[in-house]
Amino acid sequence: MEYIIFNDHRFCAGAELDVALMPEHHTHSQIEINYLLSGNMTYLYNGRQVQIDAGELVLFWGTAPHRVIEKA
Repeated sequence: MEYIIFNDHRFCAGAELDVALMPEHHTHSQIEINYLLSGNMTYLYNGRQVQIDAGELVLFWGTAPHRVIEKA
């Protein structure tokens, strides 16, 4: 499996990655795509809480401040 590194972000295709809680928000210039296989997680995205459930595909601009604040 190959990973491409952009600053401190790891981008990959076809991998299962553990969701990590983030102590602070971050931004980046790429589009972020997440597909949650199981459980749920909550993002704080541009000041709003957004819950993502298993089976949902999420796409957003990384230029807005965001971080994972809850996971199950």
